[in-house]
Amino acid sequence: MANPLREELASVKRQIGDFFQLDFENGEIHLHSVKGRAFIIPTETWVTLRRELVETFKEGAIPFMFQIGYAVGSSFMEEMKKVDPNPEVILTKLPEVAAASGWGRFTITGDMKLGRDVTFSVSRCPFCHRIEHAETPICDFLVGVLNGLSDNLFQRPHEAKETKCIPMKSEVCEVTITEVTEKTAEQRHWGSYVLFPWLFNPKR
Repeated sequence: MANPLREELASVKRQIGDFFQLDFENGEIHLHSVKGRAFIIPTETWVTLRRELVETFKEGAIPFMFQIGYAVGSSFMEEMKKVDPNPEVILTKLPEVAAASGWGRFTITGDMKLGRDVTFSVSRCPFCHRIEHAETPICDFLVGVLNGLSDNLFQRPHEAKETKCIPMKSEVCEVTITEVTEKTAEQRHWGSYVLFPWLFNPKR
């Protein structure tokens, strides 16, 4: 039986129409390999959205963006697994899907079979676009996406941590995914305590 995801990503040279179909009359964009609709958010809009969230919620914007990302990553992986549930196949093909979606250039290394330790490196990351300098990693949405994606794909809890970020003068944004035995209720709700230590220090 033919595998639609493998067929869809069989060629290295891809055009936008290979992944998406525009229904201009109804104002809809449809994905070919993963059935469903998509919509485009300009990177400049993301810059404005992130700035407004940070200005409004201060440190609370971090878990907020993470949680949104986690839901996006988990939902996306649920659809991907309907096409092919094999983690190695999905993670091998994910960089082309990400590139076609404007998420930058992904490189994935580590244990792609069991998902105990996986590293995602992203060049041209859109989630820190126009931020020239940062003291700490800031791609909280991306971290949430990759955490949700990994938890859903391997059906086990993971901790996600951004170890490199382009505004910190790194060439890539890098997120490490590490399997954990069990997440606490606080972690399941907010994400990783490694990412958000201020949650455990209310006087800060």
